[in-house]
Amino acid sequence: MSICIVDYGMGNIGSIVNMVTHLGFRPFVVDQPDALDNYEKVILPGVGHFGEAMKRMRKTGWLSALENAKNRNTWIMGICLGMQLMTRFSAEGNCEGLGWFDLDTKRFPEKDHIDRSIKVPHMGWNSASFRPEVDFPHLSECERFYFVHSFFVDGANRSECLSTTEYEGIRFASGIRHGRLLGVQFHPEKSHRSGKALIRDFINLT
Repeated sequence: MSICIVDYGMGNIGSIVNMVTHLGFRPFVVDQPDALDNYEKVILPGVGHFGEAMKRMRKTGWLSALENAKNRNTWIMGICLGMQLMTRFSAEGNCEGLGWFDLDTKRFPEKDHIDRSIKVPHMGWNSASFRPEVDFPHLSECERFYFVHSFFVDGANRSECLSTTEYEGIRFASGIRHGRLLGVQFHPEKSHRSGKALIRDFINLT
């Protein structure tokens, strides 16, 4: 299995490399867009600002390379910001994303429905409830993962939603999936047993 981790300068590369290696696979860190053709599984990480990430990927040729990989029906998993980049639009920078999912990325509000302050970012361990029919055999319907994010994907009730999470009364899509495109808002590489299960199942998807 050929697995690559995209390095466009805004990702948590080391932890993902360690997790994939721990599972018994050999990941390759790819920093040249034209090398993406050589891999069956692509992991798109991301930490930082949505608008800056899109600007950097556009300038360095990653946008067209990722689009070509998608069109070749390559398996692609986005993590955290990498998932948000797969959406249509983000309020972070008022910027268009890859548009692979007809969903938007929004910022957590400052107040909840009863005017209590919401602590942002959403940071720490939280549950993700998966659709029962999801084909990840090592995951249960409810797993705990580690989150760090100030923006969320608004798609909890959509067919593309793979898993949902609730924070301060806001239910959001913590996982999205369409065909061979997968995104997760949490950090599986920092989520111990649940993270190992998810990454193992992604690598083994056929």
